[in-house]
Amino acid sequence: MLASHDTQELWRLLLIGQRRLWEYFAARIKDEHGLSGAQFEALIVLQNVAPRGLTMSRLSRHLLYSSGSASHLVDRLVQLGYVQRSRTEADGRAVEVSLTQAGAELISSARAMHFADLERVFGPLVSEDELPGLVAFAKRMAAARPGDAE
Repeated sequence: MLASHDTQELWRLLLIGQRRLWEYFAARIKDEHGLSGAQFEALIVLQNVAPRGLTMSRLSRHLLYSSGSASHLVDRLVQLGYVQRSRTEADGRAVEVSLTQAGAELISSARAMHFADLERVFGPLVSEDELPGLVAFAKRMAAARPGDAE
């Protein structure tokens, strides 16, 4: 187990590094593709998880957003013409969100730029020897559900 000081230092450094890199990547995405970081993230989820669409509740869970925040985000993406809403066939009350052709083209272009940026900026920060351990740690961290075991 890590000592308390080491645990706090690791946490602090992870937050600082994540924020700095996210600010850089979000600014690049905004400058080159006109998307906010949240919009980019939502379009990525739609492209990766369900190219044919996701219900609003599933989209908000994937984004770790409240339903209200996800709805506001989707409203803006609809206005921009990147996603569309429709009623699901199985449950006419549920709303499904899917990429439009313009959204699919935009996210493919933005994603290609982001991957190139990741290779150029983030790639040099991790050696090949470190990568498996860091990926295993990141998976544990992403899967953590604080409070569930309490």
